[in-house]
Amino acid sequence: MKKTPWSGRIATLRDAIQRIALEWPSYGRPRITAALRREGWVVNPKRVYRLLREDNLLCIRKRKLVVTTDSNHNRRVYPNLAEQMTLRWLVRLRAQFFPDTRQHFFTPLATSENGYTCVT
Repeated sequence: MKKTPWSGRIATLRDAIQRIALEWPSYGRPRITAALRREGWVVNPKRVYRLLREDNLLCIRKRKLVVTTDSNHNRRVYPNLAEQMTLRWLVRLRAQFFPDTRQHFFTPLATSENGYTCVT
């Protein structure tokens, strides 16, 4: 096995990474790398990422809720009429609003009103 300059210091680096990661649980690879460099370590971010992954210390991202609708307004809110439509009307609604989609293929279906439904 080839001896590298990091052979003897990897355990010390691992301890420093674990200490920072446990003190600051929301820190990821960039912040931990910056903290190590402030402490005097000359370390590559890829090495920090590898050690974080090996020690299972990668922080888990919390996905924030992206608000896509502004419901707090003074304008009139129209009812959703598509919820009340039957299957036949839904096919027409789709054809009306999405005319450039591919051809409709009809498959027999026992539960629909006319025995057929649109499958795309």
